[in-house]
Amino acid sequence: MKLIKKLSITAMLSMVALAAQAQTTVNVTSNITTDTTWTRDNVYVLTDIIYVEEGASLTIEPGTLIQGEPATVNNFDPGTLVITRNAQLFANGTIDQPIVFTSISDGPFTGPFGTLPHGSLTKDIRGLWGGLIVLGNAPTNLQPGSGSEFIEGLPNSDLGIIGGFNPDDSSGSIVYISIKHGGSAITDGNEINGLTLGGVGRGTTIQFVEIYANLDDGIEWFGGTVNVKYAIVAFCGDDALDSDFGWNGSVQFALVILNEANDVGDRGAEQDGGKDSDDDEPFGIPQFYNITVLGDGTNAPDGGTTAALWRDNARNGWTNSIFAYFSGNAVRIEDRATIADSFNGIEDESLKLNNNIFWGFGAGATLADLVQVDGDGGGDVQVVIDYIVANGNTIADPQLAAVDRSRSGLLDPRPAADGPATENLYTLPVRHPFIQDVLYKGAFNPVATPWTEGWSSLSRLGYTVKVN
Repeated sequence: MKLIKKLSITAMLSMVALAAQAQTTVNVTSNITTDTTWTRDNVYVLTDIIYVEEGASLTIEPGTLIQGEPATVNNFDPGTLVITRNAQLFANGTIDQPIVFTSISDGPFTGPFGTLPHGSLTKDIRGLWGGLIVLGNAPTNLQPGSGSEFIEGLPNSDLGIIGGFNPDDSSGSIVYISIKHGGSAITDGNEINGLTLGGVGRGTTIQFVEIYANLDDGIEWFGGTVNVKYAIVAFCGDDALDSDFGWNGSVQFALVILNEANDVGDRGAEQDGGKDSDDDEPFGIPQFYNITVLGDGTNAPDGGTTAALWRDNARNGWTNSIFAYFSGNAVRIEDRATIADSFNGIEDESLKLNNNIFWGFGAGATLADLVQVDGDGGGDVQVVIDYIVANGNTIADPQLAAVDRSRSGLLDPRPAADGPATENLYTLPVRHPFIQDVLYKGAFNPVATPWTEGWSSLSRLGYTVKVN
């Protein structure tokens, strides 16, 4: 009986190996105009900028690998997937079978989860293909006819127009996906982000999404109302979380970790309001709850990375979050002399900073060191400091278990259960059905398995502690 069982197991393993070898490469060379499904038994290669056009949907099975080609010489045609307005994407991976977007150069890697068909590229390699771009019909504060209605990172065309008048618009669902090594640029300042969300509505589901080693920003919102829950932005070349054009959604539970390399990774969060005019409505007042934002290291050679910047009349709020280990300062607020600005958001309390923790900054150890006011309005730094103190924010060591940026299996961003992260909590308002009122600050329950485990590249490539 034992011999029969052994032979059966061997046969099954052989069948699995044969199935893996039989996987077919499918080159995607033209736009998607009818409902289409990509299956896990194929590898899909984006050879160009591929648009899912109006009226069509793309469904991607759990465990599917999508690879992007680089731009060809003298052309801007990097492998990129664009979901246009009135089209939908249903990319629903699982914790055991995430959907992965990466470069065609990203080869097999053997690590804590066995041999994966991707993972050979290091976190310092970026910009090898485009990224994932989703466009919708939710409101932005761009003015009609201004010429600004085209999404960043793509050539201007009707396929790249963003925004509309439906805050409940749905572009589909994105669950358990990892997007790696992207970020091609048309020109300096016009790059493709890891995940671009342009006028995406709150009828769209985005949960358990990771951006890893992108050349430009990790996630960037251009207007819209979409909410995001459980997000990772790791080792990107510019801002981790970037918002523009009057985005009015929320994020709960996100991990940001910047690279330690010089001049890589600019800010944890860059928050902008209008583009055509800072006075344009709707104002950008999205809310971030339970975010852990880890910088480049207190003594990193960059010497100037910032945890969060507000400008162009952005009024983004942060609650029960942790900002730690940046080479520069913590908070920068723009104050303009003649127009409405983010500093006004401090004065009228529409810019929310509630019960956050700041710790480990190269600029110094006091709020006077950590706060900066920019612009020509002459805003008093002390006004910002007083507001921070009055709203329960503290400088305190969150006692994170381990911060490590290598594939060492040591990264564990959970705070101490008996430390500052479980004290002085802000009771969250019931703004959206998915917002949870939890008993800790930052993205992770101190005594539970991290939600990054099993599906993310941080987990599968061996960065994080493997929790059994």
